Amino acid sequence: MKRIALAIAAAALTVGSVHAVTLAPGTMETRVSGQFDSTTINGSLTELNISYGYFFLDNLQAGGRIGFFDNDNVTLYTVSAFTEYNFEIGSEDWLPYVEGALGLADGDGEGGVTEFAVTLQAQAGIKYFLAPNVAISTAVVIDFASDEIYPDEDRYDNNDARLQLAIRYYY
Repeated sequence: MKRIALAIAAAALTVGSVHAVTLAPGTMETRVSGQFDSTTINGSLTELNISYGYFFLDNLQAGGRIGFFDNDNVTLYTVSAFTEYNFEIGSEDWLPYVEGALGLADGDGEGGVTEFAVTLQAQAGIKYFLAPNVAISTAVVIDFASDEIYPDEDRYDNNDARLQLAIRYYY
């Protein structure tokens, strides 16, 4: 009986949602994410990613991204193509999403070692709309590379996982 009452209460709460976030075809998105930390074990850390995407179906976009990463021991330049799908949940403020990207990375490491790698990235996150055309997002990001390009404590690795925060602008 308690389960039925809980199900009815949940259904009643969702009936009142008449407006939801929908990113319609023709919408464009510019996204900026990054970080700066002057006190890491490898010196100062600077990271910047800039993305542009175009929604060609409801809640489905494709686009490109350029990135820069430097921590005094390694410098990486990246370029990638991505696709992202947003899940409508009936909220006017929250919008979960998944994203996949395929790219190239070129890096200069300690001792003049240069690395070139193909990269694959997966993201799962959620956006919060501050205004109809501005959102902040957070995501779990997992990167894989064809070579060991990601710094990890005292060595380099071919994968990386992190939390990412970004600001997104829609027009």
